[in-house]
Amino acid sequence: MDYCSKPEETSANPEAFKLFVLIANGNEYAFDFIWRCWNFCHLLDDLIDKDKPVTIQETSRELFLFTQTIALNPFFQQHKFSLLPMILNACNGWIVGEEASEANKQYAPVLKCSDFNIYSHVAFLVGGWEHMRCVDSKFRTYDKE
Repeated sequence: MDYCSKPEETSANPEAFKLFVLIANGNEYAFDFIWRCWNFCHLLDDLIDKDKPVTIQETSRELFLFTQTIALNPFFQQHKFSLLPMILNACNGWIVGEEASEANKQYAPVLKCSDFNIYSHVAFLVGGWEHMRCVDSKFRTYDKE
């Protein structure tokens, strides 16, 4: 079972799967890429925050599936020069958000959720500006912590 298909994950993000289908705009490889990102990012966050138990089997599986996607997914391969900087931005945003000073805490949720920029970019790649703007408003909600 995918990490974000577990009942506790789907109850926390009940619309995520449908939103990724919408973002991918019929491109199965784009969907696979963003779904794998979502799963891997959530698993890593839970490992670091230690707010949910994560098994070694879940960790190993999601690491392999994300690596397989980066290595073999045709959508990622076609767009790797624009997607890799988006992944870098998400990784850095996560750190910056976690390290936000008390004076900048209001920005932390937006920065920590920089993976949303990946999903916006994928929407643009599969459907252009109008598609990106349409779906962007449907998933840009941020963790309040």
